[in-house]
Amino acid sequence: MNIFGFYDDTPRDSGFQAALHQLDGTPRASAAAVQGAITETAAGCTSPVPAWVPAKRVIGAETPVWTIQARQVIRFAAPAGEGADVVACLLPGNLGGPAAAAMVGRRSALSPGCVGGKSLPLRPASFALRRSLPLRPVTVAVRLVAESSSRRVSTFSRTVR
Repeated sequence: MNIFGFYDDTPRDSGFQAALHQLDGTPRASAAAVQGAITETAAGCTSPVPAWVPAKRVIGAETPVWTIQARQVIRFAAPAGEGADVVACLLPGNLGGPAAAAMVGRRSALSPGCVGGKSLPLRPASFALRRSLPLRPVTVAVRLVAESSSRRVSTFSRTVR
C-alpha cells in the first residue's frame, strides 16, 4: 500500500492536500478505510503465494486464421497480447511444424519470400503473401518474438498445396 501522507502539507495553497488527516488533525473519510484495510490484513496473507513462472512464449499469441484466395494469395493476421516483432515467410515445400519453425527462425523480414511487421495488443500485424506460378506446395511460417524478451518466441505454420 502506498500512502502519500498522514497530514496535509503547509502552506495550503501549494502543498499536498489529500492526506489521511487535515492540517488541524481532523481525519478524512479515507482514514477509516485505510485503518480498516490495515486491520484486516495485519495477520498477513492467508493463502499461499503462487510461485512466479516466466512466460516462455509471446503472451496472447494465437494461431492465425488463414484465408486463401484463388490458391495464390494467403491472408492472415498475427495477434499478440503484447508488443511482438513478426516475420512471415513462404517456404518451399511441405514442412512440418518443427522444420518450419527452425527455417523461419533463421530468416528475417528482409529474407527472400519473407515480410515483417509489428503486432500490438488489439492490433495484430496483417499480411498478404502471394504464391508464384506455377503453384507448388508451400509452407507459411509465422514467427513472433516478444519485444520485452527475445527469448520468448511463438511460431505457427501451415502448408498450402
